[in-house]
Amino acid sequence: MRPDSSKGIAIETIVSTLKDPSDGVHEKGAFSWSFGKFAGHLADDVDYEELRANFRAAQSVEDLLREMLASASAAVKSLKPRFDDMANRRKFEALPDEILLIVLEMVYWNFSSDSDSFVTVTDLALVSRRFRNIIVGSPTFWSKISSDDLSLDGAKLYASRVTPPIISLSVYSADTEEPEESERDRILGMYRLMSSISSRINSLTINMDKFGLPIIDRIMETCSNLSFPFLVELSLSRTGTVSRRVQNFCSNWDMPSLDKLHVNDFIPQFSRDTLSKIRTCDIKANTVAKYRGLSLTEDIVAFLLSLTAVQDLCIAAQFSYTVAQLLRGRRMESVKSLTLVLQNKNSAVDDSILDFIEFPSVTSFSLDLGLTDLERLDDILEHIRFRNPPASLTDVTLTVGVEYEKYDGRMPTFMVGEWCKAFKHLNSLTLETKRHNTHGLLSFASAVDAVKVVDFDEDGVDGDLLAELPFVWGYSRPHRTAVMTAEDLGKNRGDNLRFIERNFCDNE
Repeated sequence: MRPDSSKGIAIETIVSTLKDPSDGVHEKGAFSWSFGKFAGHLADDVDYEELRANFRAAQSVEDLLREMLASASAAVKSLKPRFDDMANRRKFEALPDEILLIVLEMVYWNFSSDSDSFVTVTDLALVSRRFRNIIVGSPTFWSKISSDDLSLDGAKLYASRVTPPIISLSVYSADTEEPEESERDRILGMYRLMSSISSRINSLTINMDKFGLPIIDRIMETCSNLSFPFLVELSLSRTGTVSRRVQNFCSNWDMPSLDKLHVNDFIPQFSRDTLSKIRTCDIKANTVAKYRGLSLTEDIVAFLLSLTAVQDLCIAAQFSYTVAQLLRGRRMESVKSLTLVLQNKNSAVDDSILDFIEFPSVTSFSLDLGLTDLERLDDILEHIRFRNPPASLTDVTLTVGVEYEKYDGRMPTFMVGEWCKAFKHLNSLTLETKRHNTHGLLSFASAVDAVKVVDFDEDGVDGDLLAELPFVWGYSRPHRTAVMTAEDLGKNRGDNLRFIERNFCDNE
């Protein structure tokens, strides 16, 4: 039988089988093939010829079906992504605008930084006309306004699209050491914008430095006697040798809803009514050696004691011993959660706030240490004690990291990268920590023991490149906490470990 004849017969057989009305609806494996019916005997020549013909027919059908299956599979592989894409588009188009808005807002809030948020808004608006209309009509996408990322006109445009009180405004100093007059005018314009939209601001961040000194008087004039009826969170900071009098520029602000306050070398003057409403506060002052003394101990102490309702308090500040003696016996009754940040070993062995103020109602205490290594951990922990340990304390957290005053250039990965510059043809680099002999407080629980970087380009490796490693590694996985019972720990049982994960940024 010729090949083309066999294929033709196979096609006819498949078609006739599929058309056979006696079969009805075919069940899996229940097709009735003509060549499957044989009742002869192998000894009979006639029967042998019939069996051979049936076998050949079955072979031809099988070969053809295999070819058809391969061809159909290739077609499915090619068509499936296009079909899925079109189906998803149709489903997406069928979504009501209200549901699509929720999806887009989830994408938007997935980015924590202001700059990423601005890029996201632009990218989403370019997807389609429908996306643009939804985004333009939603105040959420325009609620983050930052002087670092927007021109003054851009900031005004954003503000014009937000009517509810959900604006998060950030006003920073000039981004150059010798700002042009136009840049100073832009920053002053941002403060004037702040004044005009104060009733719609929910979160406010202000940073001042010496480069804004030429316009400080105009800023203070613009920002006096403002009302922020819906302001919930306020962040104030100053850097460099900025006049301490800028701390008065918000003294006459009306902030009836203020709940969270963050200050960095900026001890503000608020009304007693405003201070009595603050529930969460973190204070950072006198922590960098270069600028120590900018915020006097008396200011910090007086401000601390004025927070009569604060429940969640974080302190990263150093105090002069002489003045701090005046604090002995003072109490902060309202504090429930206390975080003490000691940025280096010197501050860790100096007297801290625990030596002077009592916190009788604390239930949670966190100690954040910046150390070069763990050699002095025993002495440091022995030194850090409550004057009167609160009976209410039930939860303690200890965090150990590098000294806060060591910047990227001092990071171990940077130093390794600089050392590796001598190896001109490096193809891979492996960094490894020994579990049994390392500085890490939790090295035994680390997710990995080594990190290997491969495929360097012709420029090789240097400190700047390798300094990025901790950041990439840190943000690529969630913050993970292993929880175990004391009983399981005592019996060396790890089967009942429970893990709690949260976004890495939420831990900062």
